[in-house]
Amino acid sequence: MTGLEQLCVVHVIGKGALICRLKAGTRVPGAGDAVIVAIDDCAENGVVVDDAPAEHLPTATFIRIATEADQSRIEANRAAAKIDLGRITERVRASGLSFKPLNAHYSLNHDRFAIQFGCDEELDAKRVLALIPVDIKARIDLKPVWPRELCAMIGGIGCCGRAYCCCTWQKEFVPINIRMAKIQGIPLLPTSLNGGCERIKCCLRFEYEQYCEAMDALPPIGTDVHGPEVSGVVIGHDVLRGIVIVRSGDHQQHRIPVAQLRRASTPRGGCARAHPDRPGLGEKE
Repeated sequence: MTGLEQLCVVHVIGKGALICRLKAGTRVPGAGDAVIVAIDDCAENGVVVDDAPAEHLPTATFIRIATEADQSRIEANRAAAKIDLGRITERVRASGLSFKPLNAHYSLNHDRFAIQFGCDEELDAKRVLALIPVDIKARIDLKPVWPRELCAMIGGIGCCGRAYCCCTWQKEFVPINIRMAKIQGIPLLPTSLNGGCERIKCCLRFEYEQYCEAMDALPPIGTDVHGPEVSGVVIGHDVLRGIVIVRSGDHQQHRIPVAQLRRASTPRGGCARAHPDRPGLGEKE
């Protein structure tokens, strides 16, 4: 970027936040201003935002601040998109396909029709396109929105009392494994495991490596150990406190710091090897 260029961040429906470079002398639009930008040789209307980070965003070409004529066209396109989405939804559902429309958006010149729809499984896009009414001449862009993405779009408050990570700072969805919950001692119940997307919470992965490192210092379940006052077999862990739960010969349970224990036999080493329930970082749900 040269010293004469200025930037603004524009939100376009179906495209998200985009960086626009303004030529020298162009009036810089303010937050909330409607603008016209070019994306892939297609004119789109958007709104300037001031709360989106300007780093690592795709770019668009700034054309102009929206005129009254543009605003009239935008309103007409918005009404047409609502009607046409209803027609498409009716035809797709009548064919037996599961279709959950979220929103639809015509480009400024009515040459592109972007449709976002929620889905839990793959939808045959060719079948959907074959059902588009013939009088809709625009190019159709179908964008599936998966449960985690939908949750990020809608937002909400997690059980921690904070806004969902996916709609505040998290940019990518990484594989989560239910066994990560077992390592952290989280009850294997939907109310404990699932987030607002009804999928396993992304945050279960955030502390996984720390739990993995802490578990390496603890004897695996089933290991015979000797303590200062009791001997027995390991039946559980309080991982973050470094406590080992030992069942003695009289079937009593004892919470003993790992530093006070001596193993009767050397356990197998390594995070995943010493604790078979622990998933590798590359495993998926």
